[in-house]
Amino acid sequence: MKGDRIKKTGETLPTVEKQLLSNGTYQVRYNFLEVGATEEKPASFCYDYVDVPKDDRDIIVRAIIRDKYKCIDDEIAIINNAENNPDEYTEYQAYRALAKQVADEVR
Repeated sequence: MKGDRIKKTGETLPTVEKQLLSNGTYQVRYNFLEVGATEEKPASFCYDYVDVPKDDRDIIVRAIIRDKYKCIDDEIAIINNAENNPDEYTEYQAYRALAKQVADEVR
């Protein structure tokens, strides 16, 4: 999912964030981009995020992967076709690595 928030004065670009939500779940934010101020809108950060039921590395990794690859069948197809479509397989593996990195950094 995509989100954004206003940049605080002097704040630097974060790599990851975790926020406890009012319903007891967590929102894990990653892939931050800084968006400059305009006349209509202050400077802000755009990011991808997932909501997870608890602060658990495996749950965070699965949620990030599932956000991009909606069902396990999509992942299996990529893995099974790795020889015929190595670029897609490489992209999948890089995304898995990103999910693990985010989960490690946010905890």
